Amino acid sequence: MERTKRIVMKFGGKCLADLDLIKAVADYLKEYLAKYPDFRIIAVVSAMGSFTDDSLKQITELAPNTRQNQGREVDYVTQAGEGISAGLVAIRLNEIGVTAKSLNALQLNICTTGDYQDARITKIDIGKIEKGFETNDILVVTGFQGVHESEAEVIVTLGRGGSDTTAVALAAVLGCKCEFYKKAKGITAFDPDISDQAKVLNFMTYQDAFNLSTYGYQFLHPRCLEIAQRFGVLLEFKASPGLGNDPWENSTTIGHCLDKIEDVAYNFRAIALKKGIALTTIENVPNEIGWAEKIFTHFRELNLLDFQQIISGDNRDHALINIILSEDLIDKCKEQIWKTLRANCQLKISTLMGLSNLTFIDTSMGYNTGFAYLIGKVLADAGINIEGQYSSGNKIHSQIKASVGEKAVLALAKHFSLIE
Repeated sequence: MERTKRIVMKFGGKCLADLDLIKAVADYLKEYLAKYPDFRIIAVVSAMGSFTDDSLKQITELAPNTRQNQGREVDYVTQAGEGISAGLVAIRLNEIGVTAKSLNALQLNICTTGDYQDARITKIDIGKIEKGFETNDILVVTGFQGVHESEAEVIVTLGRGGSDTTAVALAAVLGCKCEFYKKAKGITAFDPDISDQAKVLNFMTYQDAFNLSTYGYQFLHPRCLEIAQRFGVLLEFKASPGLGNDPWENSTTIGHCLDKIEDVAYNFRAIALKKGIALTTIENVPNEIGWAEKIFTHFRELNLLDFQQIISGDNRDHALINIILSEDLIDKCKEQIWKTLRANCQLKISTLMGLSNLTFIDTSMGYNTGFAYLIGKVLADAGINIEGQYSSGNKIHSQIKASVGEKAVLALAKHFSLIE
């Protein structure tokens, strides 16, 4: 049978951390080809284990003062790990009788913007992929890499979630499914690092997945989900070989909709926890046209998690603005607010540090009531105080002390049956 179909499989650093795991992945890929003889595989790989993090530590030690100005050299070092992984996986595949070839971004002509350490893919040459398949059943492709848009033959890196982005982008241009292999059996209803008994979710929409990832449970970077939704790429999350779970078992699918209508309506329920959060409050903001713009003009370059504006006062003449952001942005936040405070001394600012943002997501919130009450009761019964809370769409966000974040997740997971 001619192998006319394509599939992209992404293997992360933990899946390839040692030679035994690389052998297990190669054996699985060979078995997949035998089971599905009409497929050829693009296997996208990350660097082995902690290679990239270790490289960044070495760079910081060597150049603590000039690292930020040496983007080209930083990318040259950090992209090397993916090439090692790709070569080793291809070597093992050829050893066990599977025709395979490793390819990097330059060989595939994965064109990007020129931003070092944060490049964006603009074009992928499909012709080079198909030419590789003329003599190989598996192409092992380096994730995380791109080719600089103006500096000839210079490799840049794609930043956070870069290898995942490579995989989804390849699936998008090929019009095929993209599978992600991880330690867990699929995506769970909350971070499996909190509990290995977290319930595995069968299906979620792109928007569900985007919400979960944005608010702290980053099983996949939001930029990957944006690409997948734009091109209709079906995503599937499976257990990686050699890590204790069976990669052939049922897993989690992310797409536009369910393949079939079941006897109950689709309902997505999950919990995200984002640590290192601060709650900044600005009081006595005049309730007048232009004041929100006057304050938020200073935050255009800051990554705010969320904000609220509450009108208060006996005559509704003042507003209270709450800003939720990462703690590492607090100093810059205060610096920006100070520009407004100096000219408007009536404004008051206070900041509560050491928080986590707990996001409970349930698609049935629009037609079922009482979620805020239940969350408040469950957390109170667990001895956890809510420092701030608000809702948006099918999400309820609670700001709690960071020290009780995981305890809060487990309490809610138990009450809402998110533990298996």
